[in-house]
Amino acid sequence: MVSTEHSQLKSDDFMLIIMNQPQSDILLKYGSDVICIDATHGAKNCNLELITLLVLDNMRQGFPCAFCITNRTDKEALHIFFSYIQNWTGKICPNIFMSDMSDAFYNAWLEVMEKPRLRLYCTWHVDRAWRENLNKIRNKNIRVLIYKKLRSLLEEKDQVAFLGMLNGFYQQISTERDTEKFGKYFLNYMKNYELWASCHRLYTVVNSNMHLECMHEVFKNIYLKGKTVRTLDKVISALMKFIKDKLFDRLITINKGKITSKLKDIKSRHKTSLALDVSLLITSDEDWTFKSSSSKVYFINEVDTDCNCQLRCNYCDACIHRYSCTCMDSAIKWIMCKHIHLVCMFRAQTTKQQSLLINDNDDLAGELVQNNELQMDVNPITGTALTQQKQSQEQIETKQSQKMKNSFLTILEKTNTLAELDILKKKAAPIGPTVAAVKSLTTSPQIERSQVKSRSPLNKHVSQRKHLSTKKERLANAEKLTKPSASESQQSAIYYVVTIN
Repeated sequence: MVSTEHSQLKSDDFMLIIMNQPQSDILLKYGSDVICIDATHGAKNCNLELITLLVLDNMRQGFPCAFCITNRTDKEALHIFFSYIQNWTGKICPNIFMSDMSDAFYNAWLEVMEKPRLRLYCTWHVDRAWRENLNKIRNKNIRVLIYKKLRSLLEEKDQVAFLGMLNGFYQQISTERDTEKFGKYFLNYMKNYELWASCHRLYTVVNSNMHLECMHEVFKNIYLKGKTVRTLDKVISALMKFIKDKLFDRLITINKGKITSKLKDIKSRHKTSLALDVSLLITSDEDWTFKSSSSKVYFINEVDTDCNCQLRCNYCDACIHRYSCTCMDSAIKWIMCKHIHLVCMFRAQTTKQQSLLINDNDDLAGELVQNNELQMDVNPITGTALTQQKQSQEQIETKQSQKMKNSFLTILEKTNTLAELDILKKKAAPIGPTVAAVKSLTTSPQIERSQVKSRSPLNKHVSQRKHLSTKKERLANAEKLTKPSASESQQSAIYYVVTIN
């Protein structure tokens, strides 16, 4: 059936938009902050794709606000999708619009909605595209080196240094024979580096579309049970159930509280900060400087003292908006990093140090006096009690030994025949070794209780012992693409900024 309202749709096109009232309310509430949009395959045999529009709530959790199942993801089809959303919510002006490298999402949004303050590429999509196109480089070792330099470019936080590195890197790969093809591909990223470079998205709250990627993985593997969907009705039913579960999960988070991924990251960084050396922290009025073990210097500033959001560390009594740091965790990933936790603990320690010292000294003096008095009173009583206990134990042992001797002598006196003597020999034979064993146990040093292993329960699962494998080990894969270390990134920056430029 051809749509008369949308002439751009053909007779074999399909489009189904799903958005209920709670999703519309959440989009109106949080749509002015971050909008993430991405597409994934839905019903595979029908060549349909599932487009999801997602926002981040106050707990920085992703919530899907609209779905579109369609066989087209061009600008015309997306224009229809955004138009129906606009009819429900009105025009939305987000602070950040994040999508993949395709311009269809962004151009369609500009035609229907308001222009966002900032457009960003998803870092995960950028990294995946680079990995796929690195196959243009035939030499495997050069491929690994180029990827490390790409990641150094991506993670550079200084804009001046980034421009120097970018020009030097492109000059190198465009002139060398092995990397010439990849240089032509990378020219597209040279023109729009503001959309993917980390130095142009500092403290922007969001770095990648991982909320959407995780949501799609959950939907595929849990709600679709990891199976290839052959009918569209199953996809729609799974989507409705997914939306219902997300709404209930949000109600639980609001009313009862929930440890979200951001809160887990905050607690994890707090534990890591406990191992940092406070002496490496240089303080001023409202700024702090920390020099790490890798000789990197990070600057911590106090930004917002009035925020009372729920993303906070209860141990430090500070929220995620109060401080900012120049490290990767805070500047790019928007996490309350370990350096911020260290500053919070340092400030709490300095404010309470004097009062704690006074109280501790008073309490310690009182405890010393009381302990001395108790020791003087208790020592004579304790010594007398121990002496009496030892004497009574020795008397009991002597009486029991004499009693056993008398009983054995009585039995021997009543023995008259050889048969009775044979019986006594058989019964007395094991007595000697048993007594010797008991004596050896009592005279040998006792094993500490902590060294004695407890008996395992009968239902305990015992893991199988690992045996020596006879399988030939494979050689290490030299083609493995890994991120650069801090020293490698620093050397790459120096090389491109100083040497080439």
